Amino acid sequence: ETDVLCSCFEGFSLNKDLVSCDRINPCLTDNGGCHHICMFENNHAICRCEKGHTLKEDGKQCEKIDPCSEKNGGCSQKCVSVDGEVICLCHSGYRLTHDGKNCERIDPCEIENGGCEHVCLAIDGEASCSCYPGYRLKINTKMCEDINECSEFSNCSHICNNTLGSFQCSCKPGFQLHSDGRSCFRIAEELVSHCKKDNGGCEQKCQEDSKGPICSCFKGYKLKDDNKSCGDVDECEIENGGCDQMCHNTKGSYFCSCLSAYRLLEDQRKCDIREDESDLGPERGDFPEIEYVAYREKQRKKQGTLSDTPSHLSSTGCKPGSFGPDCVFNCQQCKNGGYCSPDKFSCICQLGFTGILCNIPCPQGHYGAECQSRCHCRKEELCDPVRGHCFCPYGQDKKGRCKTGCPQGKYGEGCEKRCPKSCPTRHCHGVHGFCICPPGRRGTKCNKQCKGHTYGSNCQMKCRCLWNNTEKCDSLTGQCHCRKGFTGRYCEISCDGDLADCMLQDGVPVVVCEEGFYGRNCDRPCECVNAISCDIVSGECQCFPGWTGRRCDKECERGFYGEKCEQKCTSCIHCSRVNGECICPPGFHGSQCRERCPPNKFGVNCKHRCKCSNNATCDFRNGYCLCSNGYTGSRCEQTCPSGWYGHQCTKRCRCLNEAQCDHTTGKCICLPGFMGQQCEKMCESGKFGKNCSQECDCDGNRCDSVLGRCICPPGRTGNKCQSGCPMTRYGPGCSFRCRCRHRATCDAYTGRCICPPNWTGSSCQVRQRDELS
Repeated sequence: ETDVLCSCFEGFSLNKDLVSCDRINPCLTDNGGCHHICMFENNHAICRCEKGHTLKEDGKQCEKIDPCSEKNGGCSQKCVSVDGEVICLCHSGYRLTHDGKNCERIDPCEIENGGCEHVCLAIDGEASCSCYPGYRLKINTKMCEDINECSEFSNCSHICNNTLGSFQCSCKPGFQLHSDGRSCFRIAEELVSHCKKDNGGCEQKCQEDSKGPICSCFKGYKLKDDNKSCGDVDECEIENGGCDQMCHNTKGSYFCSCLSAYRLLEDQRKCDIREDESDLGPERGDFPEIEYVAYREKQRKKQGTLSDTPSHLSSTGCKPGSFGPDCVFNCQQCKNGGYCSPDKFSCICQLGFTGILCNIPCPQGHYGAECQSRCHCRKEELCDPVRGHCFCPYGQDKKGRCKTGCPQGKYGEGCEKRCPKSCPTRHCHGVHGFCICPPGRRGTKCNKQCKGHTYGSNCQMKCRCLWNNTEKCDSLTGQCHCRKGFTGRYCEISCDGDLADCMLQDGVPVVVCEEGFYGRNCDRPCECVNAISCDIVSGECQCFPGWTGRRCDKECERGFYGEKCEQKCTSCIHCSRVNGECICPPGFHGSQCRERCPPNKFGVNCKHRCKCSNNATCDFRNGYCLCSNGYTGSRCEQTCPSGWYGHQCTKRCRCLNEAQCDHTTGKCICLPGFMGQQCEKMCESGKFGKNCSQECDCDGNRCDSVLGRCICPPGRTGNKCQSGCPMTRYGPGCSFRCRCRHRATCDAYTGRCICPPNWTGSSCQVRQRDELS
């Protein structure tokens, strides 16, 4: 036989049987000329590219895909590609949102509050400032200043106290602030007992008892048969009152006197003969024979001679019954129970009154004869002007202390019950719960005005005005409003004529002009400018401190201050014309105003304490906090928000790849696997970890830049890519499963199936029926 030698066509190779041919896999030689991946399909080499790359026109080379070219990389505004990664950026005035894709307009109020001191509103991308209630914008439209409501529109009934951003109304002693926060009404006296209403019918003292009020009298008086009125005790009836010679009874007291040849001793009871007849004064007959020297309880006055007569007694020889300047007063003019002295030269006042005619009640804090004794009551107590007894103006007296009873709106035991809703001010009786009306109102619902001559809470008080001389009685306070020409507590004193108001001055009625006028008939206008008042007689101006001149129109010269500019400033360069205090500009102190405020102090006279945090610098003039880098807020108490750093947090961080930004310096703190000033670079080949500082250990193969895990090439696997793929796996890291059938061999690099004899197809799934000859 002749031997047959088989050969194959170009692109095929002869198998071991020397008969059959298989197509040669071009991918096994120089990767089939492919740049990235060579795939043997349909008997041809097909080149493909790794993810993020695309095949060039030559069908072999690969190039990176620009991710920004397709739908702008998913960015809403700007897209930048760095090493194939998309980085989204925003236009000026915008910033990136948390998704890293979209942009949002920057709120101008987020940076230093838009320069506003109080409230910042973003309008059309610009900051617009406004102020909290009680403040208004300054001319610079950024800063705010306090509104002084007290000088503009507070409407407080009594006292207005301005506060920063607001104001508070308060009332004078004895008054209570209404629920509207502005009006004042007199504190209602709770009607707790019978004695609270008209003193229980008692003339002097009233004591509460289960059977009703029990009346009693002050010392020097005794209860009459009606058990309500008090009558005078005649002390002279019992052992002549202890007097050596003569005893004189008075209402509520008595006094001793001596014959003209005798003088009263210091004990005000015993008499001793005069040693010097010259003490008798003027010739006998000019004055009554008996020298009367008053004696009263709790008041001891040294004995005086006739030549030491008080100023209101005539030393020129007034007729008995006349006294005072030019003998104009007489005994018939003594007021308030006052009566003529035995010598007919003065009025002897009842306890609780004073003045030439006994027409002046004791001022609060004084009592007794001629109001010479001082009360010793607590601040919350009132003083009886007759005997000096202390008593409570309202509430109950317990252990010498005044209690105000239940708080407003409550009553009953333990103050646990609520006042009826019908009470307009929710103020009711602390025991019984009936409405206590505001002064000037009455009725079960306090819906009626006082009628007749009544006033006060529930209209329980009777006005004591002399109605012929009175215009009206105030229904709230009971104050008598006198007709022109009359004055006094009850309008009981008249002035000459009826052209103007009048008042008591040193016990004498004088004309009172309206503010801004003076003269006998108050018809001459005052010419004062910066004055406390104008003298109603002469028109002389009483200047405010810091002003001088006839019209108070000249400021104190530099270096002088106070009333009439008579006081000299001390060592200050500048001092207040009003009180002489040194005036330095904010932030300075000392007599020369050259010393800066000490640390943590600022403002006028360095009175304010700084409130800055985190090592911020406090401006010694205005207390403004100058924050250290990385902090913000009015007190530098806040760190910069995410994405911002530096002075006042005004610099935008430039870090990429989710790196953190140091709020102080702006330095980028990269995530593992990245490096560069902005963390814009991935680790170089062979490096991984934080700041790409660790070396890969993969026997020359690439590793994961974050964790350092080895990235094996096609056909290799293991921690260091030291092993080949098992029979059923292929590709990079042996990550793909082979699809070969019928015991075909799987190429570990490409996954191509090398079919056994008689089988063909991509998976060796087709049986060959025709033999190659």
